[in-house]
Amino acid sequence: MTNKMMIAELILFAPIMEEIMYRYGLKKLFFGALVSVLYLISLLFEGNVLYILYGLSLFGLAVIYFLVIQRKVQKFYVRYFAFFYFLSAILFGLAHSSQFNVFSLVECMPQILSGLIYGWARIRYGILSAILLHSMHNALISFIILGGIAWQAVG
Repeated sequence: MTNKMMIAELILFAPIMEEIMYRYGLKKLFFGALVSVLYLISLLFEGNVLYILYGLSLFGLAVIYFLVIQRKVQKFYVRYFAFFYFLSAILFGLAHSSQFNVFSLVECMPQILSGLIYGWARIRYGILSAILLHSMHNALISFIILGGIAWQAVG
């Protein structure tokens, strides 16, 4: 993958896919679960175990939705919304734990906190604002890293 493609993936594609996967369902339960399951099925072919584990939990939610009357599920979801909100952020952080050599919840905390912020933006302002916030965050981090690499090359 070229550097330009990697940057495009980090700044454009990853935020769109991750926000749809992790936070779209915070307001649109059924559609969010459906999109997440479809996305995770596509990841099965890439063999990403963390996404597959998350996908199984979302698949369970989708099955519950289809087996139980929608109103009951909606009442349950509203009642336990805080649980789903925090679970979404934690799973987002854990999905990024593959960036570290050793799994540690402490190392995932920046991503978990980011997930909480993106979730708040999604609920308060809509999915587009969460995607934009996520993209800006990834862009900032990417440019800091690239700037550091360029600085080392020059110096």
